[in-house]
Amino acid sequence: PIPYNEESLKLIVRNIDHVQNFLKREILLENIVNYFTYNASDIAEADFLVAVAKSSGAKILLNITNVYVNAHNFDPMLYLQTIPPEVIGEIHISGHTEENGILMNSNDRPIDIKVLELFARFYTHYSNVPIILEWNSNIAKAKELTKHIKSALEYAQRYSTTSCKRHSI
Repeated sequence: PIPYNEESLKLIVRNIDHVQNFLKREILLENIVNYFTYNASDIAEADFLVAVAKSSGAKILLNITNVYVNAHNFDPMLYLQTIPPEVIGEIHISGHTEENGILMNSNDRPIDIKVLELFARFYTHYSNVPIILEWNSNIAKAKELTKHIKSALEYAQRYSTTSCKRHSI
């Protein structure tokens, strides 16, 4: 984690520029899990990510589960509404765990219904962006993984036809 301020923004953009120039291609920058914030932060995380993407030409790898896990300090839908579709390169969703009241993006189980709802509310407006189901341990069989992705997309479709008008993005 870093403080979200102008100094960090300039440093990250400069480093991304070096990497992208070396690779001769754009990279994706993922929103990470944050268990604390810096006092030196004076820019909201979503605004910071958007500024990095727009200033560097990199895209955001938007991890919806990380947004949910971090949402003890903010409204997750407001966070997602801040990010314009043109800066999103990929969306990740995954399962998470809770230990002693702390949520952790564990990538080792099915997606929680609350994360699915957040994904569905968001994805109905950004459905042309690729999605990845992250599952790094206790890996399910391919058939089960396919079932989970299909369920997430069906949930998003059901949400868009029943609830989207009540929750505009």
